Amino acid sequence: MISKVRMFAEQKIDYMMLLNRVANDSEIKTSEDPYWLPEWEQIPGTRIVADYTDSLNSSIIKGLTDEIVGWIIYRRKKDEQVYHKVGEIDADRFFIIDHLVASDNTYAWTIVPKTETKIGISMESEMTYVDWEYWTVTAIKEIEPNVYLADRVWQLQMDVEAAALTQNRNVVVASTLSRYPKIVVGENNFMTQNITAKLGRINKFNGKLEDDIEGLQEWYEWIAQGGYAIIKDPKGHIFGAILTDSATSIDYRILDKPSTVQFSYTETFSVDDISVYEL
Repeated sequence: MISKVRMFAEQKIDYMMLLNRVANDSEIKTSEDPYWLPEWEQIPGTRIVADYTDSLNSSIIKGLTDEIVGWIIYRRKKDEQVYHKVGEIDADRFFIIDHLVASDNTYAWTIVPKTETKIGISMESEMTYVDWEYWTVTAIKEIEPNVYLADRVWQLQMDVEAAALTQNRNVVVASTLSRYPKIVVGENNFMTQNITAKLGRINKFNGKLEDDIEGLQEWYEWIAQGGYAIIKDPKGHIFGAILTDSATSIDYRILDKPSTVQFSYTETFSVDDISVYEL
């Protein structure tokens, strides 16, 4: 007796059919047609029929007769109808990491199949709430206009001290001969902040500190290359920024020699108009 059938995420499934007998040659030949879908009444002895059409695990998408060559992924926030493009992946890839998700927010992702010449019907995930209690600094690398790859992610989980978040505006107060001064307001409106934190993190499996010289060298090299980053905090802020300065101190009195970084960042671009992902 069969009590359980398990399918794995790496498999592509158009349908699953279970008979209480061995299928004959004619039935096997019929099942080899890539666009044939079984029904209960078609084959005697049917016990299970599961149709995966229009699901992400299927190669059959309504309205598309050509081979699917890739997927286009979009993200939208709860109660909003604005779709932000996350990225595009080939059909043989099973995931994409979206780096523009902010803490304490709820999102849905829409996936659109495509062939060489056509776009299929979109499929949307359930709404998913995301939340975390640490800061992240994501080093990004531009691969085309407004599209970036996440090159490295630092999760700042220990001894984080964040200075006040400063909103910088270009306001000029000019004295005049009248009672009140004249105020001139420019278009500047950007955030700056100073952060101090341990650069390493605790391995959740063995409880040991992961803070080696290779990771520290990667931090130095990234700062030297410009320090373009996505900065996210536990509150839900997310900024496109550049790290303007960085200093490192190492506590040589402790066996693991933990590294502490102090850095300042300046918001320099909006994350609303870009894609940042990782394959």
